[in-house]
Amino acid sequence: MYGDANAPAFDELFVLWKTYWLDSTDLTEADVDEMEKAVRGLSFLPEEEIACLLREAGFGKIAKFFTTNMFGGWRPVVKLCW
Repeated sequence: MYGDANAPAFDELFVLWKTYWLDSTDLTEADVDEMEKAVRGLSFLPEEEIACLLREAGFGKIAKFFTTNMFGGWRPVVKLCW
């Protein structure tokens, strides 16, 4: 999970997230509201902080390989020799 929970754009991501669940599933608005409470209770970090933590852990070049709304994945870039 990533994002700046204090930024106005962060709340906009939850609007998109909630719309997706309401449009794509049979969940009720009450169900999605409960899910939102649980997700908002998780630890979100700004993307820049994630990259910084990875560099501090010894990873050099870092690439984001997955992103969807407020969830993402990063990994070190590895040069392959064939």
